[in-house]
Amino acid sequence: MIITSINLSAGENEVFIYGSEGEKFRISVADAKRAGVYKFIESPELLPEEADEEMLDFMTKKLSCVSYAAYLLEFGDKSKKVLTMKLKAKGYEIDVCEAALDVLEKSGIIDDERLCSSKLVSIANAKYYGPYRLKAELINKGFSSRQIENALDDAEIDFDELLRALVEKLTVRGFPEDEKGLSALKNKLSRYGYGYDSISSVLGEYM
Repeated sequence: MIITSINLSAGENEVFIYGSEGEKFRISVADAKRAGVYKFIESPELLPEEADEEMLDFMTKKLSCVSYAAYLLEFGDKSKKVLTMKLKAKGYEIDVCEAALDVLEKSGIIDDERLCSSKLVSIANAKYYGPYRLKAELINKGFSSRQIENALDDAEIDFDELLRALVEKLTVRGFPEDEKGLSALKNKLSRYGYGYDSISSVLGEYM
């Protein structure tokens, strides 16, 4: 492709490139510098000049993908995995998605480690979930086992205290008085993500 014209956007963060056969590309300034075409902004007299159309097309799709991902994040933080799924559903190819998300990661706009820790604390406090249920919930939200383990290690959550609060909530009408009711309560607490040792220890305080 032969570049015949190139312009900097009003915000000076994008570059518009025009070809001799009506081609038009919109890429970031960073990509324009990587592609070696930014020099034509500073020295337009060097045009016309040949350029790699396939590369410019990829960079155009990448910029579009970055913009759409940023739009999705306006509705709430999302993990990298969830964003990738939504971008692919929009029609972006996986290599474009990866390149776009790499830009967002390097700029700090997405940070799965930070987001996983934030989600863990938020869900635990809102739903009284224990560590096992939290792991399942966070895996469903697209976080890796390593990220979840790191978040659990770093979180300042007293799960015994959280379990006590849950017991108080579930027994507001009275603590079970027979073995059947006690067993049902233990099973319910287990479904909230607590281990039976923790459950037995905390329930022992009420008996």
